[in-house]
Amino acid sequence: MKRKKGFSLVEILLSIAVFSILSVFVLQMFSTAQNLNVAARELDQSVLVAESIFERIQAAQSFESLGGQVDGSVMKLHYDEDWKSIAVSEMTPPYKVIVQKQDVQAFNHVVTSYQLQVIKTDPSDQVGESVLYELEMEIYYR
Repeated sequence: MKRKKGFSLVEILLSIAVFSILSVFVLQMFSTAQNLNVAARELDQSVLVAESIFERIQAAQSFESLGGQVDGSVMKLHYDEDWKSIAVSEMTPPYKVIVQKQDVQAFNHVVTSYQLQVIKTDPSDQVGESVLYELEMEIYYR
């Protein structure tokens, strides 16, 4: 009896089914990795922006010198998708930084407390705003 070489139709269909099931999991891993990469980049940039703002506040000893929109003891800074500072416009910026300042008089010195929040705004308005990073700093003056 002569044996035929090759694969049967059932074997080919089974191998295609197994391959397609495995490829769904691999594609899902790539999608998850992409989302985590975007979140990590946003967190890195927000930490960098927050620390640079605090360094500029310490150097100038004033947060009005940052050039943001100041309303009493609250300052707002706006950033675009590439984390470049932008002016206030009609459109909602993708990233906002809110710095709050509070002076407390002690016995022989003044404590200035700063609270900073880096906020991501969702353009689709499904989530609204989410806080990416928060940072606090205190400066003591005599």
